Amino acid sequence: MAHSQDVAQPGSRRRLLPILLGSACFAVVPSTVHAQAPQDTASPGNASNSAASPPADGATVADIVVTAQRRSERLQDVPIAISALGPASLSQGGAGSIVDLQGSVPGLSITGSAGINATNLVSLRGVAGQAVPIGANQATAIYLDGVYLSKPDAGFFGLQDVERVEVLRGPQGTLYGRNATAGAINIITYTPSDKLEGKFDASYGNYNAASVGGYVSGPLVGDLSASLSGGYNRRDGFFRNTLTGHRIGGNESYSARIKLAYDNHDNFDAMLSADYTHKLSDDLFTPSNLVGRKQSFAKDSVTTDLESQIRTRLTTGGVALTMNVHPATDFTITSISSYRRFNFFTVYDIDGGAAALIHPMFSNKNETFSEEIRGVYAGDRFRFTVGANYFNEKAQVELAINPPAFTKAQLDRNPQPRTTSDLNALAGFGQFEFDLLPKVTIVGGLRFNYEKRDFTIDYSSNGTAKPLVGEVSDTAWLPSAGVNFKLSRDILLYAKVNKGYQSPGYAYLPGAGNPVNTFNPETLWAYEAGIKSQFLDRMITLNLAAFYYDYKDIQLRRTVALGITTVENAGAATVKGGEAELIFRPMAGLTLNAQATYSNAHYTRFCETITAGTPGNGDPLCSVNGLPGADRRGNALNEAPKWSGGVGATYEFALGDNTLKLGANYAWESNSYFSSVNEVQLSNGGWHRLDARASLALRNGLELYAFGRNLTDERHPTNGFRFGGIASIAVSDPRVYGAGATFKF
Repeated sequence: MAHSQDVAQPGSRRRLLPILLGSACFAVVPSTVHAQAPQDTASPGNASNSAASPPADGATVADIVVTAQRRSERLQDVPIAISALGPASLSQGGAGSIVDLQGSVPGLSITGSAGINATNLVSLRGVAGQAVPIGANQATAIYLDGVYLSKPDAGFFGLQDVERVEVLRGPQGTLYGRNATAGAINIITYTPSDKLEGKFDASYGNYNAASVGGYVSGPLVGDLSASLSGGYNRRDGFFRNTLTGHRIGGNESYSARIKLAYDNHDNFDAMLSADYTHKLSDDLFTPSNLVGRKQSFAKDSVTTDLESQIRTRLTTGGVALTMNVHPATDFTITSISSYRRFNFFTVYDIDGGAAALIHPMFSNKNETFSEEIRGVYAGDRFRFTVGANYFNEKAQVELAINPPAFTKAQLDRNPQPRTTSDLNALAGFGQFEFDLLPKVTIVGGLRFNYEKRDFTIDYSSNGTAKPLVGEVSDTAWLPSAGVNFKLSRDILLYAKVNKGYQSPGYAYLPGAGNPVNTFNPETLWAYEAGIKSQFLDRMITLNLAAFYYDYKDIQLRRTVALGITTVENAGAATVKGGEAELIFRPMAGLTLNAQATYSNAHYTRFCETITAGTPGNGDPLCSVNGLPGADRRGNALNEAPKWSGGVGATYEFALGDNTLKLGANYAWESNSYFSSVNEVQLSNGGWHRLDARASLALRNGLELYAFGRNLTDERHPTNGFRFGGIASIAVSDPRVYGAGATFKF
């Protein structure tokens, strides 16, 4: 039965226990790692890779070290809006992957339910890009130990051996390239240590959710050490099929990573790593309707005639070799070589009904090879990072709508279409810093990017059309400049301007018999000023930033008809706003925090053709090449909430020889839309979430804990799209809770 989104539903007694758990914890998980004690980010057994160093100048709070600018720096010294989350922050918040970081990182939004076409959208400050599985790039670049992941979902793995996650907000074109218009996310895993140590975790919760994982590291022989990590997760579905009464929507996944490290403790070290992730899930959609002027959708049930066929299978993994040579104490040369594979196959019931209306079967796979060489010099007054990289991606996408059989063999036999792409990208980059005065530093950077993408769109398996063959290429210069004022060790003022860029591409679903649809680059000039500060012996940390984006030739994907989509350069937009992070440590063991982002992201020029998939929705009429259109000026960009934030605290105190830890996280986000149409049916309606965790750490290394996520049991859309008269959405997870144990040695 559908429920109006903004009408509270009656509770029940079985819901009382998890709500009391949240109330008892009374606090919110710190949103960034600098709210934690030193052990939050220290890499086990490896001081050279520790994210925390001893307090300096009598400070009571340890420094946090990040590598956001390709070199180790104190977090508060980096002139970038950045959040860094370490193991304590991740575990206290119950994060299973970076998808769960929403509400803990300012301005971060991520679509859910695996993402249509295997492309979860990651939005930062209202810049999300488009869910295009091939022929275009993502707006937020995700890196794993310095290796670019071409699909965001490749970074949604278990966090058993993650040392920290760095989230950089704003364009990062100089050091991170063309695919960082919105920002970048760096996932850094532990370096193998030179002593035997490890961590194992197991938990069980409602919906028969079970999770086990672990990490072990230690020396092998001589200067060699190794680590092994892995995890397994499964749960039952959150929904019942109204046609059968069966519970559906479960998932299962496992992942593993192995690392081999060499360090001669002089001038050379190297790391060879390999990882693999396998996921199985049922990704479900349900209709979104209007009741009066309010959105209405089913929260606990779905209707599908494809219960036994719905499935999603994702496998991804790769190998990487990282080598560092230190010719001098202040100069390092780094080489990162990587090969990765990504395979995704899914069957969706998009219409969410009993009739066979829109049942797509889809596969998305790619192979990537990348090589980056850079040099980093860290002198007293002059510092620089220079380098070059090469990236190749060979990708293939196949689609069939309402096929006679929902098997991979059927899809390979008759895809409509089969699309292939071969991308080659070359870049050279440099960023330079000079201390003009004792407290004034000027920064300049430049990246040159060239890329060429060859593609084929083939509808010929049904004999109706010849393959479409094409090529898009472009060169771009991406500059950046800034000035930093270091008023004291604990107060930094900065101002900067830089250019974000997305390269040209093509739409992979033009429709049989239609011409190729290519689109031009988009650009984003970003202006930002901020302050990073700590007061009262670092008892208070306050970071503020204001930003303004001039966004032009925006690449916008839209549905024309079933099986036909276009990507066009949609005029212009502006994004303006600010963000704040506050951390307060009033007493030993207690940390209070709050963070909030305001982002006004809207179109300033855009006339969109009206089609079945993109209705006018009451917007003023305009004309697109003689065709009727809707003037979207003033409409919000997709995945662009005006407000988001979180508040709370953690508290740790001694209980005999043991330690009791309490924490919770309350986060919220205002309404955002899933398309430029700004339809109520395709919006998330805004959301709020309360997460909590309580644990007892024993002196022998054992820690017992209880946890809860979404304790208020609020449900909201996480993704959505329109096919003619049908608006379909994916729905967020319900309340989940459980208990577990962790053992460290």
